[in-house]
Amino acid sequence: MRENNAARLTFLRGRRAQMKQMETIMVLVIFFILLALSLIFYGALGKSSIRQQVQERFETDAVKIMQNALFLPELACTDHNLRKENCIDRYKAAALAELLNEQLNTDMKLFYAKEFGVETDLSFKVIFPDEEAEVMIAEATPFDINEEIISQEQAQIPISIKDSERPYNEYSLGIMTITVYKYGPRNS
Repeated sequence: MRENNAARLTFLRGRRAQMKQMETIMVLVIFFILLALSLIFYGALGKSSIRQQVQERFETDAVKIMQNALFLPELACTDHNLRKENCIDRYKAAALAELLNEQLNTDMKLFYAKEFGVETDLSFKVIFPDEEAEVMIAEATPFDINEEIISQEQAQIPISIKDSERPYNEYSLGIMTITVYKYGPRNS
């Protein structure tokens, strides 16, 4: 009987040791599952934060380009040598657009690419008193023919447009539009 009790006691001790090992293993498994879930969560959170920062930078670039365009002497309207704020001269803008659209002016295109960015469309449109067609001043061109538009950000600002041909140099109300494109490789 003593041997039977001793064998039973040994069996129970072994079983307790197995239970303790199983508890330890289960705690470790749960710990690693929680660790993996938290890494996935913080990774996704970090990824969305980076996307948000990229988007904010994209928007900031669009606003900077618009400010550069409004302060260009080539577009500015003046009255008795005084520059008007948020105003462009219709004929100066049309002349600049014509020069930039000519194929021979590569030096000029490179100069304005520094001002506006290569991936930027810059245009204005008269909306009052008579709505007119949009005038494209600078047009985006991708670096590589194998690139396509991934995303774009558009900013608009109301502007005055000086028209020298109208009586008393009247001003029209218009909208300047800046579209900044982000290019990436084509999916083939």
